[in-house]
Amino acid sequence: MDTPDRQTGRPHTRWLLAWEMGSGLGHWAGLTAVASQALARGIEPVMVVPTLAPSGLRAPEGARLIACPPMVQQGNAPGGTSSMTELLATQGFGNSQTLEPPLRAWRDLITLLQPDAVIADHAPGALAVAQALAVPAVQLGTGFACPPANEARLPSFRTWETPDGLAMTRAEINVSQALAAVSRALDLPRLPQSAAAIYRTPAVLRTLPGLDHYPARPPGARYCGPLEVASDEGSTGTAPAWPEDTVAAERSRRKRVLVYVKADHPHAVMIMQALAGRPDVFVHAYIANVGTINNVAKNIAVHPKPLPLKSMLPEADLLIHHGGAGATSQALLAGVPQLLLPQMAEQFLTGRLLENLAAGQLLWGNQDGNAIAQALHQALQSAALRDGARKAAADHAQFGGDNAARALQMIDESLRSPTL
Repeated sequence: MDTPDRQTGRPHTRWLLAWEMGSGLGHWAGLTAVASQALARGIEPVMVVPTLAPSGLRAPEGARLIACPPMVQQGNAPGGTSSMTELLATQGFGNSQTLEPPLRAWRDLITLLQPDAVIADHAPGALAVAQALAVPAVQLGTGFACPPANEARLPSFRTWETPDGLAMTRAEINVSQALAAVSRALDLPRLPQSAAAIYRTPAVLRTLPGLDHYPARPPGARYCGPLEVASDEGSTGTAPAWPEDTVAAERSRRKRVLVYVKADHPHAVMIMQALAGRPDVFVHAYIANVGTINNVAKNIAVHPKPLPLKSMLPEADLLIHHGGAGATSQALLAGVPQLLLPQMAEQFLTGRLLENLAAGQLLWGNQDGNAIAQALHQALQSAALRDGARKAAADHAQFGGDNAARALQMIDESLRSPTL
């Protein structure tokens, strides 16, 4: 449905790039990367996102920004969620009264904008309404955000344990009933009638095959690799220097450690205590939402803005972080060992996948300072971890190039040949 250009009157293509769920910058990075590629192709991108301008970041020039319809969060399921269906139920999809307002807003917005395609990054509402209005749609996201929907039920992502079948069934019934009620209320007979049906659209996975949260995904999956914010935008800019005694010969120098965690991480203080004063390491750290910290140990530099990981990782010996998709992928491609201290199921599963690749070490649950110090020592000294990280990087070397161009090509392919 080409729309006329306001100045020339000639038809042009418009894509709606949607992001609803999740708070990480990975969603913003993915959509802005696609928006930049789309603009270069003469496609008009309209970005509909929950955060109009994440701190220090800018949308590509020529892309429009619109605030997305808010979802109604209803808390977590008892014991945590086991599947995307259960997660949707906690985000308003389990009740027609909380689901109708955002889907009504998406219906009105898509009808107004008349996009030729909807590219949805963790945006199930936009995805569902696009299907209802017969607008071509493609999912863009990590493996976690794009569950395989080749079965009637979306699979559990808690692959390390037996899922609560009763809870999953209850969520499926609630979501299906809510979708059916909203379908009638909004006169959208083609609205998907189940969580699995929402995700039966083509997916372009902005992750690495070795970090896909659903290893049993059907053959033919499209992996474009991680999409990053251009040129470390929003970071400290120029990479801070490492002390001279960290760049000497391998055996005699101090180890270079990067720390990237949030201030509210339950282990943030213990991580810094374990690193403080160690004569064998120097640390560059970013503790989100803290800013500059004075009077830190002499071997630790704390920075008020995100570190430019892409340019710093090739010189690092270890990355300590919570297991976000972007940082994990960047470190894997750089061949850097990782110590993960996840806070949620998605990050925990990422850590397990990294351990399967022998490229990282995982600490989960309540840990004391001694356990963190011991894990840190093991991660710094392990030759097996260094070898595993290098092998994982070599195995995924094809994703170290222009992943944004690959993503656009795969989106094009998905729109032309909409197979799962």
